[in-house]
Amino acid sequence: MADTLDFSTPVPQILDARKVFRQGLAIEGCIAIRELKRLADCLIDPAGDVSAALSFGFDEQRRQVISGEVTTNVNVQCQRCLEPVAVELVESVNLALVRTEEMAKSLPASLDPWISEDEQIRPADIIEEQLILGLPIAATHDDCESAMPVAGDLEETGESGAEAQPSKPNPFAVLASLKDKKPDS
Repeated sequence: MADTLDFSTPVPQILDARKVFRQGLAIEGCIAIRELKRLADCLIDPAGDVSAALSFGFDEQRRQVISGEVTTNVNVQCQRCLEPVAVELVESVNLALVRTEEMAKSLPASLDPWISEDEQIRPADIIEEQLILGLPIAATHDDCESAMPVAGDLEETGESGAEAQPSKPNPFAVLASLKDKKPDS
């Protein structure tokens, strides 16, 4: 891939797998987040574009490999305050094109499988999958004040979880008192 990338070009919709690997094709371009339906459904606002640079070729074992990088900025929901939080996603792509699950199991740990039974590759699917995998599980603002204090916050203020809640009588206290009583003989 070139040192300077031109991301103004749209990513091709469909590529012929036989040709791109044989030719060692490298593509770079952009795609609107709105076009990536599964990714857009995970976001608060699907505005913006994804920049992608993908290379197709063969590795030392003659496996068809796809490598590159996809980047974008997205807004997801903060899991503490429920407001939008901006997240930058920069994901490396290191895939091997395989035809079956069995072939995928034989790949080294350095390669993730991309299972495709036909001879067509949709770069948008690869881009979308990599970005979904890169989304944080629970995104939060760095300086977010949560609606509920977390356990570490309670310890810092000197409160414990038991002190923060009003005390209730123990329903088993009656059983303890019965246990302590000695039977009359």
